[in-house]
Order: sequence, then structure tokens, then C-alpha cells
Amino acid sequence: MEFTGIALAWRKRPSLYLSETNESDFTFTLCNSEKASDKEYLSEFKSNDITVWVIGEIYNLSTMVIRNHITEANNLAHLIALIYATGKIDKEIKKLEGEFFIQIYDKERQQLKLITDKLGLIPIYYSQTDFQFIWSNRLSAVADMLSNPILDTSAIVCFMELEYILGNKTLFENIGIIEPAHSITLDFQSKELIKKEQYWSWNEITANPIDFEKAVDLTAECFLSSIEKRFNQQKEWACRLVAA
Repeated sequence: MEFTGIALAWRKRPSLYLSETNESDFTFTLCNSEKASDKEYLSEFKSNDITVWVIGEIYNLSTMVIRNHITEANNLAHLIALIYATGKIDKEIKKLEGEFFIQIYDKERQQLKLITDKLGLIPIYYSQTDFQFIWSNRLSAVADMLSNPILDTSAIVCFMELEYILGNKTLFENIGIIEPAHSITLDFQSKELIKKEQYWSWNEITANPIDFEKAVDLTAECFLSSIEKRFNQQKEWACRLVAA
């Protein structure tokens, strides 16, 4: 699934625009896809005050619902919208487990918040200029929207040596990548086009000294728990066997 967004802020009254949707203030474009899996991958909620898109999956939804005493959420995006309305979104995203990219547009505050998951499993590329902010899960989509994408020779050398690129750099000087466990806020009232915050880091995981046998048992428990969180009985599952 490919999705792309543009935020334009050069007008007297800054507004957010994207093609092919019905929302006047902020809209969001997805590639056309007939795959059922792609449709399940997107959760959307719209109201008069807030618009939320969630790409991907969150595995610990049940604990989040219980913790926030939520009973009326229709889908994942609606759940995120309800938590955002309570002012607890920055606290709650630290506890989310999954593969996701969250977009929240607050019409009253004229703010757009973009949130990546802890591991950055869905890469989000972006470019910022004096009058626009572009983001997409495809590097080529952002590059196509720029009038002058500039190749970054140092990133190319890095890729040739390591077979990957370090940090939040990409193959283009004027295109970056939103780091894992980060949120970006575009605030149009204060004219701050971008504010980046890290909501979680690996340093928050503390060491827990245990003996070897206990570590083996705990690893097995964590492995089974991880599978149970990700298992969805509504989907078809397969086991891949590989022989070498």
C-alpha cells in the first residue's frame, strides 16, 4: 500500500490539502488497491473536530481499551481519536505495540501529528520547504513531488559500503526519514511547520539479572505471548517451511 500527503502553508490562512478525498481542510491519498489485506491495513475516523488515519496494526489494543475505559470505539482510528480527545495520546503511544503509522489532524488547533511505531517498521519519508511538507511511505513518491530532488553523495557512499544508510538520511539531501518512536507536529497557528519529539527509546528497557534456566522459560513465555498478540482468527494463516 502506498500513501502520500502534502501540507501547504504558504497561504494567508494556512490549510492542508491532498487530492482525491472529501475532506476540505486535510485529506489523504492512498494508492488504488483491491486487496482485502490493504483495506484491512487502513483504519479511518472522521468527525467535525478531528480526522485520524492509522496505517498498520496495534497488537495490545485490549489492554489500551481497558486502561482508558473505552467502550464505544468503532475501529482502531476511532479509538485513537477518543484517547487524543482526553489529552493522553502522548502518554499512551509509549505503550503501543505493533507496526503502525498514525496521523491525527486537529481542526480546531490546526495541527497535524504524525506518529511512527517504536521500531519504524513502516518507513515514513518526508521533505520540508518554506511552503510545504510532504510525506509518504515511498521515497520515490516524495522525490516525484519535489521540483529539484538532490542526490546525497555521502548517503550513496554509505550505502555502497554498508548496504544500508545510517541515521535519518536517504539517498536525497532534501528528503529525510522520520525516526522510529517519534512524533512530528505541524502547527499552523504558531507557524511552526515541524516539531519533532522522541516518545520512547531503548534506554527505557532496564536489565533484569536472572539465571539461565529462568531466562529460557521466560523466552518461551514471551515468544508464545507475542504470537497470541498478533494472531487474528479472522485471517487466513500459513506456515512456511524452508529447506536449505
